[in-house]
Amino acid sequence: MSGVLFLRAPSRASARAKSDASLCLKIEAIWEENRKLYGARKILHVWRRDSEGVARYTVERLMKVLGIRGVVRGKKVVTTNPDTSKACPDVTFCICILWKTPIRSSFNLT
Repeated sequence: MSGVLFLRAPSRASARAKSDASLCLKIEAIWEENRKLYGARKILHVWRRDSEGVARYTVERLMKVLGIRGVVRGKKVVTTNPDTSKACPDVTFCICILWKTPIRSSFNLT
């Protein structure tokens, strides 16, 4: 019977599963109260202000399970992409142009 999922009764759930369920509700509430901008670090700071102890890793894990993220600032937008249809220039040619030396004498090419 591989591939069959048996669901456990909620009363028989582990302590971690029960605490995760309640924490998920709190995380989602804090996230929505703050215009869906807060990430794990700021959600953790809100909880610490309210004197509740939760590990940052737990908040990160549960946010990943919920599929929510905070806003990421400072990411550069890529505006140019290389043209992959054109071949890259020869490296020895570029080096010789930079040092203005003949190819044969500097690299012993015959």
